[in-house]
Amino acid sequence: MSDHRQSIQKQTLRYGITVFVLLLISHVLVEQIFFVKLLLSIADLKFWEFYFDPIYYTVFAIIFIVIQRRQLIESLQDYRKNYKKYLPHVSISVLIMFLLIIIVAITLSSLGIGDSSNETAISEAVKASPIIEGATALLIGPFVEEMVFRGFIYEIVRRKIKDNRKLLICLWILIASVLFTLHHCNLEDFKSLKAMASYLIVFVEGLVMTGLYEKDRNIFSSLLLHCIINVLAFMN
Repeated sequence: MSDHRQSIQKQTLRYGITVFVLLLISHVLVEQIFFVKLLLSIADLKFWEFYFDPIYYTVFAIIFIVIQRRQLIESLQDYRKNYKKYLPHVSISVLIMFLLIIIVAITLSSLGIGDSSNETAISEAVKASPIIEGATALLIGPFVEEMVFRGFIYEIVRRKIKDNRKLLICLWILIASVLFTLHHCNLEDFKSLKAMASYLIVFVEGLVMTGLYEKDRNIFSSLLLHCIINVLAFMN
């Protein structure tokens, strides 16, 4: 194994451990009464209902940029150098995802299943604060989610799959997409099969984005796709 590859693996492991610890701490804090009281001492509940997610995602975005700056710079340089190869993949993925979303949306509508609680909450937040929530939904949020789900969760296991075993790769794409979907669910959603079914569109999005990442192995491909899809949803 080359020194460069060993260095990349060590960076990925350190990054993964950092992401896991930070996410664990943040989730534990959010559930603690003292943390809620601390937030309410700074601003009222209405403020945090609209601005907690933008602040939360921005903090993580800054952390990821700092700890992964070298790999991000390398990936960006690679993307600028080989954009003629990557952009057609993104364009095809947009079309595939758009068609799949239409099919899923029509199917869910015929079953009487509407938007997920996550989509409804985001829509309300965007209406209340279009600039801040728009920036979060269109750029900061996608960046953080790509760094977590494609850059870490998918990548750290993908590196262990030797000889490009297609069955294992497809299985891991599926599992990573399920984890991406669960990330968007609220605890109340797990109590209803109908509520969980409303997240099928999110699962399809995760599936295509993870598939694109597997194709290009560059975080900026899946990030660009993620941003484009969120822009289309935002316009809608």
